[in-house]
Amino acid sequence: MQYEHSNGRVNAGGVIAVNASLAEVGALVGVYHAINIGPLEQYREEYTELSLEIDRFISKQEFATAKRLQTMRSAIPLEEKWRADAPNHVTTEGANLALDTFLAGSGYTVTGPYMGLISSVSYTTTAIGDTAAQINGTNQWKEAGSSTNFPLYTTPRKTAAWSSAAAKSKALSAALSFAIITTGGTVKGAILLYGTGATSTTANTSGTLYSAGVFTGGDKIVAVSDTLNVSYSASM
Repeated sequence: MQYEHSNGRVNAGGVIAVNASLAEVGALVGVYHAINIGPLEQYREEYTELSLEIDRFISKQEFATAKRLQTMRSAIPLEEKWRADAPNHVTTEGANLALDTFLAGSGYTVTGPYMGLISSVSYTTTAIGDTAAQINGTNQWKEAGSSTNFPLYTTPRKTAAWSSAAAKSKALSAALSFAIITTGGTVKGAILLYGTGATSTTANTSGTLYSAGVFTGGDKIVAVSDTLNVSYSASM
């Protein structure tokens, strides 16, 4: 008897590869950009004396004299003393407020943000755990602009104004100017505060500390009659 044997077998093989690292990740990052402008050194004393006189006449409401002195001061040439960048820590409390605002905000109105400077006085480091409540407290840095936390500038903190976001980035519409009038010193970097309770008052501990950044190139010195112009850009 003849049998026909037919062995049929179908092999189906398939491998589905998934790249475990393929994910869309968003991180809040930012950097402060600072440029320090001041008079040519041979004219610094004259420039400073004129600035003090201008303030004195303005306080006495003798505006015509103040304007004449301002014209004299404007004739003194200025130069760039240095420029530096300060990549920031976005703090935990700052990131939490940002996330609550982005994802659950309703009718939200920004208070601030306000920019301040970090003094070299008692400086150790900045950290993501820093908070507004511990400015000049247990944070390992002091805010410049008050008491002996030099440099001293024309207070209060400066109020940020923003350009519209583009390409996942947002920047200040113009740099914020810190005029060093009474006492110079060493500046380490800058901070941004905002949220409920935040205020422009230097060293105030209300609100939320969004970020703190320190110059990557080391300490930077500002002298009386310098103007430190600081901008900021954030991306995610």
